[in-house]
Amino acid sequence: MSEKFYIQNFNMQAFLTTPKYNKFYIYKTPTTPYQRFCNAFGYHRMVNTRNPAYPKISLCIECNNAWKEFRHKSKEDIESKISEYLATPIPIQGFMQINQSQPGSSQSLKPTQTNQVLQSPIEEIIIADSTPPPNAAAQKKAAETINATNMKLAELQQIYNSTNDLEIRNNLLERMATLKQTLHDEDNKIKKLKRHAGYQ
Repeated sequence: MSEKFYIQNFNMQAFLTTPKYNKFYIYKTPTTPYQRFCNAFGYHRMVNTRNPAYPKISLCIECNNAWKEFRHKSKEDIESKISEYLATPIPIQGFMQINQSQPGSSQSLKPTQTNQVLQSPIEEIIIADSTPPPNAAAQKKAAETINATNMKLAELQQIYNSTNDLEIRNNLLERMATLKQTLHDEDNKIKKLKRHAGYQ
């Protein structure tokens, strides 16, 4: 009686890739130091978390908090911080493929990405001016409503990204659509108030 021995050969290949991070993720055409700061801060956060689809609303809330520390600093300090954020080094992420071969058969496993990113259902958001005039009570109230709505949207978005249940997702999308409409309404209110103030 003879015995046959099969030797399995494993060939492991490593692939390196550099994810793409958008330096204009929040504002596509920034025109103010605040908007440029937010874009740079967003790029910095996305790179550090290795998440090129970082939830925009959460990102903007974090950016507003960071901006409070810099908005009263000199132009040079702000520009220096923006340059520092934009120079954040991008880490290389690895992919791995294992090829297993034996007589009469071959099997190849598809590359598996180490970090999977959930896409956000919210493409565009509205950010309130963090420094309305001190005597503009109506603008301040609308800005507070926008910031509170952004926080609610961020919470719903986190729930959305954590579930695969289609019914729950559809319900969340409806609620988020209502909140986004609130954002647009309050944003339009602020614009009208600013125009009215400009005429006086």
